[in-house]
Amino acid sequence: MGHNRGFLPAGWEDWTDQQISDYWEEHSRQAGSISKEDEPEAPPPADEPLPAVLPEAPPPADEPPAGDQPAPPDPPEEDLWWDDTPITPDDDPYGDLLDEQAPPVDDSDIQDILDEPTPPAGLPVDPPIVEEPPPADPPADPPPGEPFTEEFLDAHAEWSQQREDRLAQDESDAALEKAFGDEDPFAMTGEEANDALIDDLLKKLDADPADALKRASDAATAAQAAADAALAKAKESHAFWTLPNAQYDPKLQFRFKVVIPGMAYEDARATSEIGDSFADTNHIDKTGGTVWYAKTIDKPGYSLANLTENTWLNAFTMADVLTTIDKPKFKTVSMTLIDPSYPNATRKLVRILRRSGLNEATAVPIAMAYGGSRSKSYTKTVGDVQIMQLNATGSTIETWTLVQAYPQDVSFGKLDYSSSDPVEISITWGYKAFKVDFPEIGKEKAYNYFRNAEDFAGATKAAAASAKKEYSSQEKCKEAAGEYWNVMTDVQKHTAQTARDFSLDNWKKDWCEGKF
Repeated sequence: MGHNRGFLPAGWEDWTDQQISDYWEEHSRQAGSISKEDEPEAPPPADEPLPAVLPEAPPPADEPPAGDQPAPPDPPEEDLWWDDTPITPDDDPYGDLLDEQAPPVDDSDIQDILDEPTPPAGLPVDPPIVEEPPPADPPADPPPGEPFTEEFLDAHAEWSQQREDRLAQDESDAALEKAFGDEDPFAMTGEEANDALIDDLLKKLDADPADALKRASDAATAAQAAADAALAKAKESHAFWTLPNAQYDPKLQFRFKVVIPGMAYEDARATSEIGDSFADTNHIDKTGGTVWYAKTIDKPGYSLANLTENTWLNAFTMADVLTTIDKPKFKTVSMTLIDPSYPNATRKLVRILRRSGLNEATAVPIAMAYGGSRSKSYTKTVGDVQIMQLNATGSTIETWTLVQAYPQDVSFGKLDYSSSDPVEISITWGYKAFKVDFPEIGKEKAYNYFRNAEDFAGATKAAAASAKKEYSSQEKCKEAAGEYWNVMTDVQKHTAQTARDFSLDNWKKDWCEGKF
């Protein structure tokens, strides 16, 4: 129940709501607005007790006699809260009267919109016509002699983009107008638009279908010729990074094959063979030593040392490089095998080890007879390991041969109840040297590099003997040396000129040494 707090006595701000309500009831009884019989029940006591003595209301002027008394007259208009006097939050802490002072809302604009006639349902509403602004002029160039500023470059780039967009839009509009004429393609159904486009294409094809088919065939032939030319150009480049149709693919890691002759032996022993030889020489599996169960293998490598590294001949001259090229250090080759149940890779490796005569008295004399020594029997059993790199068609494009290869480190794998992975065998191969053979590919001819790795010393002596040429005199030899110098490549000449005491005459003397 709301009360006009403008008639409450001073100090009412500290009263509770219940005290205010009780005051108004008492004031109304005294004014005669409520009879004693109609008095409602007193409300239950509030949490806060009423004051012992309620403040008396101010006595009304010209109080009429007791009995049916009229209601008190309304206060003058100037004392009402809804007059022009501004109301502040301090005057109205409960916010009952502030809303009454708000100015009326001017809803004339809203009413005008509501009064506008609504177009019948189903009729399209034309979009407003927006006139495009005229094309802007390009930004003015800076005065002569002054550089182009970043702001000018940005403005010019924006103007260029707007010009390109406008030209593209004009071209699109022209194409639509040519295809559809005066008709609006956006007001057509899909079938109508397709028919209009087909009619436009038929006009372009003229009236002769045979001529149209011929032109279409000629266009297809020209397109195929262009594609063939592009493919031929791609094959000439070999740049597989940028040309997907390049003739030669890069070498991929998973395209390889490994052949180990010693892994072809099998112990298919007859009773009569026991105690004789190794009883496996005549029993070779059908793979011929192809280790198809090889999972990974490294390619060979080498390293050299510089014997004069950080060596100074004096305070100003560092010594020339002197490498151990005659004694390179070949890097070991790591290999991982999956161990099948058959062919049993573990058994094949154990068989190679047995052929050295290790821990088996019967095998020792056989190993000595087979290889001349237990060590040579070990390497001879293995044979030369071959690592072949293949292309997409399975052809060999590179063959590495490990000369006198031998298992240097072998681990037969591990077992694990928590894993279902296959057992893997790790092998580290040592070797004397390597050879590498390349077939003819592209413009490069086939060649076998380091072909004398098995016996380099003997091959060198034989080559020197066959290449030796007798000359009648030293002058004749120098003439031949000069002719040979003229046909040498730039790389060969540069190598010869790196010698500290190089001169052409000294080089000729060295070349003729032992040849006359």
